[in-house]
Amino acid sequence: MEMNTFKESLGMSLRQYAAIHLKVPASGKPELDAMIRASRIFDQEIAMRASIYSNSNYTNSSAEVQNLSQTMDFLVAPLNQILDRP
Repeated sequence: MEMNTFKESLGMSLRQYAAIHLKVPASGKPELDAMIRASRIFDQEIAMRASIYSNSNYTNSSAEVQNLSQTMDFLVAPLNQILDRP
């Protein structure tokens, strides 16, 4: 597929398309790069929460887990601002 045809069919350049799918904030568009960074933060949040909850020693009342949850909330705050989440 020719690059012009690709851009016309998707409405974006091949570089932007690759940046989105590779999750590399190098699209050349600041807004798109910010969304890619937010997506990476979100992926990291999911992975960290999954590792916490998959721990066999996990209990809802554990002070350690509560502390980890507060830490996660702190780390995800920039993502919430980007995505306008409360």
